[in-house]
Parts: sequence; structure tokens; C-alpha cells
Amino acid sequence: MLLLVHNEFDRVFGSYSPVPFKADVGFEHTADHSGVTFLFSVTSREKYPLLFNEKGNALYNDEEWGPSYGSGCDLRISNEANKNKKSYSRFPHSYYSLESRDPSVARYHLTGSVFDRGFRLKEW
Repeated sequence: MLLLVHNEFDRVFGSYSPVPFKADVGFEHTADHSGVTFLFSVTSREKYPLLFNEKGNALYNDEEWGPSYGSGCDLRISNEANKNKKSYSRFPHSYYSLESRDPSVARYHLTGSVFDRGFRLKEW
């Protein structure tokens, strides 16, 4: 699955995973045993790989949310994300930044928002 979004802070970012998102199930996690899943920022030109020991937390499925990535909600997209500010990022947890060891800087590079501040999507 390829997710590409443009948010209200004019950040373009997303994810790639060989694991499909299932919107029709209750809350469940999906492992990526290949370890290929990653988050990325087009705006910051950065790739955020999945930590080796977090392969079991690559993607979370939830019928009340869009896709969520990582055990700490590194990236969580809400339903109707263009109409609300419920999408958010608590990056980095299961994914990591090669460019910045400071979590607040890495999070800002990904979404343009600070910890637990929601954002609205313009396009996806």
C-alpha cells in the first residue's frame, strides 16, 4: 500500500508497505516480517525505516480510523481526514529518523506539527 498525503502545513509525506490496510476489521495490528515498510517525507526528502524489533507493529487496521503506523502511532490518519484535525503523529517510536535524533525535530520534518497536535489533510 502506498499512502501519499498533503496536509494543512503544506507537508507532503506518506508511507509504503507491502502489507495491505484492512478498513473492514476491528482494531488489529499487521506485521511486516520483510521489514520493508517505511514512512517518508517528500517535503524533507527523508525516509524513516521500520525498526528491526518493531516488525510486528508495522501497520494497524481499524474500521473507525484510516491506517496507523507503529506501536506509538508514529503516523495515524483519521476517517474523513480532510474534514477534521484528528490525524496526528507521535513519531518516532517504531520508525526512526536517519537525519535527526531529536524526536520533536524528526516529527516536525515528517508532518510539520508538534507532538499530539492534530492536522487536517488537504489531499491524499
